[in-house]
Amino acid sequence: MSQHAKREYLISIWERYRNASLEEKGHILDEFCKNCGYNRNYAIRKLGRPLDAPKRKPGRKPTYDEHFVRVLAQIWMAMHRSCSKKVVAALPHWLQHAEFEPEVTAKLLAISPATIDRVLKIFRYRQIHGKTLTSVGGRAFVKRMIPLKPLDAEYTKPGYLQADTVGHCGDDIMGFYAFSLTITDIFSTWTENRAIWTKNAHMVGNQIKDIEKTLPFQILGYSADNGNEVLNERIWDYFQNRPESKKVDVTRGRPYRKNDQAHVEQKNNSHVRGLFGYERIDERSLVGRMNDIYRLWNQLQNFFIPTMKCIEKKRDGARIIKKYDKPKTPYQRILESADVTLEAKDKLRAIYSGLNPFELSKELERSRKLFFGILKKLKQPLAA
Repeated sequence: MSQHAKREYLISIWERYRNASLEEKGHILDEFCKNCGYNRNYAIRKLGRPLDAPKRKPGRKPTYDEHFVRVLAQIWMAMHRSCSKKVVAALPHWLQHAEFEPEVTAKLLAISPATIDRVLKIFRYRQIHGKTLTSVGGRAFVKRMIPLKPLDAEYTKPGYLQADTVGHCGDDIMGFYAFSLTITDIFSTWTENRAIWTKNAHMVGNQIKDIEKTLPFQILGYSADNGNEVLNERIWDYFQNRPESKKVDVTRGRPYRKNDQAHVEQKNNSHVRGLFGYERIDERSLVGRMNDIYRLWNQLQNFFIPTMKCIEKKRDGARIIKKYDKPKTPYQRILESADVTLEAKDKLRAIYSGLNPFELSKELERSRKLFFGILKKLKQPLAA
């Protein structure tokens, strides 16, 4: 008997069952179970409830309703789609600057990373990949002076940096276009980005000097791949022509081995591509706007977005098992370091007290929207 036929049969006997005596109800139940193949207890429940009773979805009621999912997605987008473990670590700091309903706040503080992944699954998307623009030529004697970076080095204090550049060339590497310089500290994960016009060694050197002024710690080591723009005579002289106590150890990775610069390569994806994507930016006037966006972006990332560091890696047969530390923001890692001066920490605390992550994120999105609007207008005459 089909489901539709069973429903029709139920409707035909329901009124008779409700008005029948106890003995008659037994006969009706026997008939109902025989014709429909139902269990007797299930048949009693079917006949005992109203015909128009709403059907309840099996299982427990959902803990997180549509309103909560929208709030969580809003915060996740403001954190620029950070991974769920970082979101959980950052939520207590972000919620200090927000006013949600008490029950929503309580749920946000209690939610687990796995639940965030499940709830936000529909909002995630895949990304494309860019082109490599690294050139390892140049003057060979400079490369001979710079030793290869030790692959098993462990860093226990801030000041050891990795540097790299990313080209905003779109699908065509010909012509002139903007580049982004990324410098990240291995210990604290503190990251600074700057935009430059073309991959010019002189411009890269100037931006490195500007970044050094903003860092809350002294530079102790500088490592880069073999790209001519981040490893050249100008940078070598800048780090070596200093007093002995402030000299910087300059090292380099092996050519075409991205894992030697894994820390900054990861930031190229999360801090540059995550912000500007893979658009071609070939208008010089936009470089200043890119740096204005990076100013907001660096504050948001360094003070409010946690990072995770790999603290253990071991091989189990064909598998490599990695263990990560508790997610912390670069700002927290700097404050916990005994190698950073109290004066530098006080300056960071003063900056942190004047920041609001939600306002930063809103201003960042407004600046990005304006930037891409201008970029689109500049491209329209070319398309026409």
